[in-house]
Amino acid sequence: MVWIAVTVLAGSVISAGQEPIGGIAHHYDPVVDATVESVTLTHDLPVHVQVSTVYLGQRREGPPKRVELLISKDGPVIADARTSELSVALLVNGERFRHGTLNARDVSGSNAVALVFSFDEFTELAQARTVGGQAFGVTFALTGEQLVVLQMLAERWASSEPMLR
Repeated sequence: MVWIAVTVLAGSVISAGQEPIGGIAHHYDPVVDATVESVTLTHDLPVHVQVSTVYLGQRREGPPKRVELLISKDGPVIADARTSELSVALLVNGERFRHGTLNARDVSGSNAVALVFSFDEFTELAQARTVGGQAFGVTFALTGEQLVVLQMLAERWASSEPMLR
C-alpha cells in the first residue's frame, strides 16, 4: 500500500537518516520495510507545510494511493478531537476544498489534523492557482513557488519511475 502525506507542521525538521533528493528527504526504515519521502514547503508561516509519501520497500512502484495533509500548530493543545478537526479549513482557488476526510492526530505539544485524500484529489490540489486556509485560529497561504513544488511532486509521484537516491 502506498500513501502520501501532505503535512502542515509548526517547525518540521529533517531527522537523522533522511537524505534530501532535490529538496526531497528520503528515509528507509528496514524495521518496517517502508520508505518515507517528504518535502517541507514552508518555514515562515504560523503553520508549516510538508508533503510526504510513504510506500513499502525501498522503491516506489507507480503513483501513491492516498494523500494526507497534516496541519499542526504549536500552542495550547485542543483536548477535543472534533473541536480540533472543526478548526481546520483548506481553501483552494478561494473555495473550501471539500475532498478528504478530517482526522485529528496526536502530535507532541501541537494541535494536529490530517486531511486524507486520494492521489487524484491531491493532483487537483496541486494544480490549484491558490491554496490556503485556516487552522487553529491562524490563516495561511502558500506562495506561487510553493504551489510549483506541489505541482512538481504530483507529476513526479504520478510517474511510474521510482524515486532513486
